[in-house]
Amino acid sequence: MTGSKRCWFWIALGTMLVLALVLRVVDSTGELWLDELWSLMLVTPLRSAIQVFTQVHHENNNYLISLWMWICGTDRDWWVYRVPSILAGWGAALVAIRIGLRKSRATAFVAAQLVSLSYLAVFYSSEARGYAIAGCMALVGYDCMEVYLQDRTWQNAAGYGLAVVIGMMGHLTYLSAAVALGVWSMMVMLWRERTWRSALQFVFLHAGPVALLGVLWLVDVRKLRVGGGIKIGLWPVLRETISYAFGLHANFRLAGVLVVGVFAFIACHIAGMARRGDMRWTFFATGIIVAPAALLVWTGRVYLYPRYFLVNVYLLYLLAAQVIGNAWDRHGVRTRWLIGSLLAAWTLGSLLLSVQLWQVGRGHYKDALEYIATNTRGRRAQIGSLQDFRSELLVGYYAKYLPVVQRPELLSASSVAQFRPEWLLSAISPYATRTLPERIVIAPGLAYVLVKQFPSARLSGFAAGVYRLANASGDRIHY
Repeated sequence: MTGSKRCWFWIALGTMLVLALVLRVVDSTGELWLDELWSLMLVTPLRSAIQVFTQVHHENNNYLISLWMWICGTDRDWWVYRVPSILAGWGAALVAIRIGLRKSRATAFVAAQLVSLSYLAVFYSSEARGYAIAGCMALVGYDCMEVYLQDRTWQNAAGYGLAVVIGMMGHLTYLSAAVALGVWSMMVMLWRERTWRSALQFVFLHAGPVALLGVLWLVDVRKLRVGGGIKIGLWPVLRETISYAFGLHANFRLAGVLVVGVFAFIACHIAGMARRGDMRWTFFATGIIVAPAALLVWTGRVYLYPRYFLVNVYLLYLLAAQVIGNAWDRHGVRTRWLIGSLLAAWTLGSLLLSVQLWQVGRGHYKDALEYIATNTRGRRAQIGSLQDFRSELLVGYYAKYLPVVQRPELLSASSVAQFRPEWLLSAISPYATRTLPERIVIAPGLAYVLVKQFPSARLSGFAAGVYRLANASGDRIHY
């Protein structure tokens, strides 16, 4: 590559990294959604940092994010709680570049493009959850392991161990990557090399991470409580995840065909690696397919969402970048035009989804409460609940942004029929229904009609539906 081309390469890469950071920062400015507030609620009563790991025992406790929330307190700007995720999401792009550069500049560019501009990556690195940290550390673990298997230096061994520690502390979905890294190193060090020295190196390499997993199991994981959710099914979740991973909407009509094509792509290239004796095939096969499937069977998980597969999507991007980069380097102008066109289309689709996230947000419950307060005359608003836990969390948090005299009284779902409040505020998951109902009947003669709807992105957040008491003819009552 000439000096001029090299300069343009780094300019393009730098521009992409700046855009990736801007997307994450902008998308992080919207309000906190239910699970973020849930995490904040779980850590607020804690008296010390160590209790984040020993006292909460809930799947909504993403250790590092919870620890950061505990340090920040309850009255920070919303984006502050998301800083670790923003940094992890952006850092993942830097690690992807480092991995790719060991192959070629084309591989590095594609890897950075996929990891930094992906809608799924942007989404989950702009909210206060641990998925972005787990995804970033999956790439760090791969980076350190790939180099360690060649040079066996203590620096890369330490980097691998640190990646596993931070990844597991970010989110337990990192376990797929941890298992994949363990299998990969085992196949190289114990199966291929088969020496006492490599066996000892294998033991020392994994002693720290295995000890961490053991401690986490004893103090927290075995006591975890599941938060619940909507039962969707594995196939619909796979279709939605792959659609978003390719810059397409969740309702993409050919999503099923796309899923089959993706798994065929994975199988084809894993088989190719195996034929060439490239032991990385064990990492990708385990991390993308075997480990997540085994974890689903072992845990019996019934509440599934695309966020649980972010780590696996990152590994898919890494595999795709290596395949695409290799094709770019080996083939001529026509192939490069085809690759460039497909990547441009993917980028456009992903950017449009990210812009839509910025426009739509994750629920707008603060705006909904302000609307109710503005349209309630002469007294404090009474709001009925449709789902007590969600309503108490959302209304309880966002009511503090209203003047004291306008803060509403929240009635439980069981008392709505008795007290007949003027308002209902919905907290219905988009996975439960695509659109909010126009009318909700609580009891004979007691109905509410939808008067205002505040949108929410599908992957996280609930659309805030404001309902007002209707009269006998079915129209809303004017106060």
